[in-house]
Amino acid sequence: MKPRMLAIRLAIAAPLAWPQWLDAQITSAKEVRALSAEAAEMEQAVKLEATVIFVDLPATVFVQQDGAGTFLRFIQVPQAIKPGDVVLAEGFTFPGLFVPGIKVSKWQVLRHSEMPPAVPATPDDLQSGRFHYQLVSIEGVVRSVLPLDEDKSVVRLAVGSRIIEVRVDEQPLDLTDHVVRVTGLAAGNINNVRQLVNPYVRVARWSEIATVSPARPLESLQPLKPSDLLKFDADGNTAERRVRVEGMVSAIFGDKSLLFLQDSEGSIAVAMPVGAQAKIGDVIRVPGFATMDRFTPTLADTGPIEVTQHGTEELAPWPVAMSSMSKTVRDGGLVTLTGRVVDTYRSDLGESIQLEQDGVRVIAIAPRGLQTEIAPGQQVSLTGIARVQSVVGKGYNALPDAFHLWLRSQNDVRVISEPSPWTTGMLLKILGIAAVMGMGGLVWIYLLKRQVTRLQDRVRHEAVLEERQRIAREFHDTLEQELAGLSLRLDAATSRPLDDKAHALLTTSRNLITRVQVEARNLVADLRQDLDQPLNLEDALIELSHQHVPPAPILKVETTGTSHTLPQHVVHHLRMIAQEAVTNILKHAHASNVMLRLHGTPGTVILEVEDDGIGFSTIDGNPPSASGHFGCVGIRERCQRIGAKVTWRSQPGKGTTLQVTLPT
Repeated sequence: MKPRMLAIRLAIAAPLAWPQWLDAQITSAKEVRALSAEAAEMEQAVKLEATVIFVDLPATVFVQQDGAGTFLRFIQVPQAIKPGDVVLAEGFTFPGLFVPGIKVSKWQVLRHSEMPPAVPATPDDLQSGRFHYQLVSIEGVVRSVLPLDEDKSVVRLAVGSRIIEVRVDEQPLDLTDHVVRVTGLAAGNINNVRQLVNPYVRVARWSEIATVSPARPLESLQPLKPSDLLKFDADGNTAERRVRVEGMVSAIFGDKSLLFLQDSEGSIAVAMPVGAQAKIGDVIRVPGFATMDRFTPTLADTGPIEVTQHGTEELAPWPVAMSSMSKTVRDGGLVTLTGRVVDTYRSDLGESIQLEQDGVRVIAIAPRGLQTEIAPGQQVSLTGIARVQSVVGKGYNALPDAFHLWLRSQNDVRVISEPSPWTTGMLLKILGIAAVMGMGGLVWIYLLKRQVTRLQDRVRHEAVLEERQRIAREFHDTLEQELAGLSLRLDAATSRPLDDKAHALLTTSRNLITRVQVEARNLVADLRQDLDQPLNLEDALIELSHQHVPPAPILKVETTGTSHTLPQHVVHHLRMIAQEAVTNILKHAHASNVMLRLHGTPGTVILEVEDDGIGFSTIDGNPPSASGHFGCVGIRERCQRIGAKVTWRSQPGKGTTLQVTLPT
């Protein structure tokens, strides 16, 4: 809800509590200008007496009061209101595009008066907006007058080095080169975030533009050379007024919108007037205003061209070395450069050619539509207009730092020599092919070496397997047969009448022979198994537990955690470690129970052999050494072979635990 409507409703609901601030009215233009956009949008009441300074049909009237300007918005401007009228307007504020304004609900013309005095303004004053919608005066030289929409004109006014637009609500009137004083409304174009983009001055009639000094007739202007422009003058007026320049046309670009004039001493770029006719080689005179470009003057806002001599042959270019361009080349001059083409590419300007000579590079530009067919590596000679791109200052001197070369036509391109076939690209291709072939050779050698290694491993594997099988046969045919014969003799001996002591001795010997036979058969089985075939350690431990029967201690196997299938040689060593530990228990521990525990984790296998025997005192996790006993030494050696760690935990009278930790 708008604040005004809210105030009305509050007044109806509570008439006794009517706030005093609702009776307040804005009565000055300064107060209106001082409002923020948000405050102006609250439709604050205004009653203003001010002088009309400009009428912009169909709906806007600009007014000024005590040196401050604002504007009135009507549905349609009444015909009775004219500049100079003093009006009494009532209404409500609104933000406007840049300066707050007043939506008029009531108005009255009080009288007709003189216009308020105009404030002298500079271009910076206009750009700042401090005099926006106020009557100002500004003085300068008319550079050009152009049509703007229907029955309107725009004047380009040079004020010092700045150009200000003056918009006139009448058809064009040629005031070029007049020094004038403009009295009008300070206005401008505003963007969508309430910022002044470019200021201008509005006037209703040409009569509001007073001539201070008339234009000088063209025929009275002494023709100047391009090199004569913007030089020191004691009066300091040559840079502001129109001049006439004479020279030979050396180039025409941009669909005849830009040409270059040259004489024996200098060159200048000229913005061609619409409809001008000139050809390369013509000697012409052209009026205009000289303005400093990057390094040399440019002639802008030009008038009609006068051809004083039709050219029969083109101007000869200056041959220049790229290394000395900054000292010898004139900006805008016609030159010839020779060098090697480094690269070509497309840009917004056309085809760009990077030319190099003695380590110095220059960019040559072929305008759109010009096909040069130049290739990198060629030695070429290019003719065109040298344009300074950047300038460096050294003391009081300005020196060109970088150039572009603008080509005019296909005739400006001459190929001196073609590039050698052994270009960098070709060499890189050859090196690439050689590198690929070398890599292929290395891969082939690597694969061949792997094949040879596999063959060697296979031969070695077969030789080892054959040797293991030979040993297994020898064990079976000799030791195991002899043990079988010894077992039969012991069986025969125990069947004869013997005393109890002898019978017990033979029985014990018979059991020992049986265990030796079992171990011999296991050894033969191990020797006959494939070395690469994985085995299950749990099965091997269970098989070990079945070999011991009463009166031996009770032997149990317990497995937990992750199951691991290990290589055959690892299983063999762990089984032999467990067997040696059990043998030591049988010989020395006097235990009643033995537990084989196997625990697996994702990265480790832990084997424990635990008994409840008499135990012993350990030294740093190792059993005491005893001369002539090599069981514990063998366990350590087997652990070293498979990369495992072994420890003993024991105390006298509390049993013993052997732990083997194997990283997988």
